[in-house]
Amino acid sequence: MNQMAFDLDRQSNEEDEPTEYDPEASAKRKMYVVVAMFLVTVVVVGAFLTILASGAYGGWWQRMTMSHDPVISAPVGQEIDIKAKITGYPENVTLYYLVTPNNATVETIRQITFKSAYMLLLGERAQDYSYTIPAIEVTGDIVYFIVATDDFGNEIAEPMHEIEVSDFIVRTDDRTAEVYYTTPSQVEITVKSLHNFDFPVTLRISQTYGDYIPSGLTAEFNPKTVTPPKNGEAKSTLTIRAVSKDYLPGGDFEMVVEGLYSSPYVSIVRNSTVIDLEVPSFDFTVSPTYQELPRSIISSEYTTGYLGRERYVEYNITLDIEGRFSSDFEFRVVGLPERLDYRIVLPEKRINMSGEITYSMQVMDERYLTGGTITTTTTTSSTYYRSGAYLLTIYVIGGGYERWEQVTLEVTGYGYEHDYR
Repeated sequence: MNQMAFDLDRQSNEEDEPTEYDPEASAKRKMYVVVAMFLVTVVVVGAFLTILASGAYGGWWQRMTMSHDPVISAPVGQEIDIKAKITGYPENVTLYYLVTPNNATVETIRQITFKSAYMLLLGERAQDYSYTIPAIEVTGDIVYFIVATDDFGNEIAEPMHEIEVSDFIVRTDDRTAEVYYTTPSQVEITVKSLHNFDFPVTLRISQTYGDYIPSGLTAEFNPKTVTPPKNGEAKSTLTIRAVSKDYLPGGDFEMVVEGLYSSPYVSIVRNSTVIDLEVPSFDFTVSPTYQELPRSIISSEYTTGYLGRERYVEYNITLDIEGRFSSDFEFRVVGLPERLDYRIVLPEKRINMSGEITYSMQVMDERYLTGGTITTTTTTSSTYYRSGAYLLTIYVIGGGYERWEQVTLEVTGYGYEHDYR
């Protein structure tokens, strides 16, 4: 029994003794381990790349590329399709574009900024992207560029491109026009083509801007619709005339001439031409607005049979002439009592001037105006013209206008009625 335990202990001690180191065997073992690890890595990486290539994780690892055929021209008021081909599975493709309307002003051009819009993927898992700029926005030249980004913020971009938009302008060299009831006014309107525009344009007076054609006038274009040649001009004549010689609106009016082009999608209006329309006219005032006229007390006049010196009251009529007004005038007074009359004293019946001019309206016994005489046999105590206040309406008519003002005439005192011959 003891011998057996001794033998076991001896065997155990023999196993614990170190063996002799073999360098060649150790090198082989290391090589086997490295080769095995490499093969495992290749298999794992290959499998991972296969999964990525299938697009299961968005393909972010692929390098994005972009190809695009620039749009260089387009008609005004028509849609523009922007297309691009992009590889590499971008997250977003954005179109940035800026439109400068051809009729922009200094004020509105400062408010113009770039717009942005996501381009749409055409079909599932395709590479083609597209965006259509609406026709209503195509009102002038456009600059644009495209940017594609992925999930990790990487991006590629197309350089900026410019689209020349064919368009037109409406203009005239005659900025002022003058119309009179006897004389129409004519203005030449020019429609000019920009960037090969060659579509029909209809001319009209704007109802949105400026003053629409005032009542009493009419405006006609001949021809009403013109088609300019590419990069050329077409002309029309605008004639403004009075509808009637009996009525004409006076003053200054700002008229805006519009050109209308209708595309299949939208109507485009250009209204860059402004015409100052002058209609010569006049107005008037009367002073004073109240006068007293004593009833005639005729003494020595009826003993001789002739009228003595004139007795009258006077109203001053001041005409304010606007523009190159030229017309005959007619004066008329309504409301005078019986046997009173008036006369107008003025430098000349026809005037052709601007500014103010004053005339005198004299109210008197009508016999001073007819040259009648007095007899000595008809002296009575009956009234000649009644005392009281009379409202007089003074009309001035001329050049297609009728103006009126009202004044008061008060007849005072006592007198005698005399016949005259």
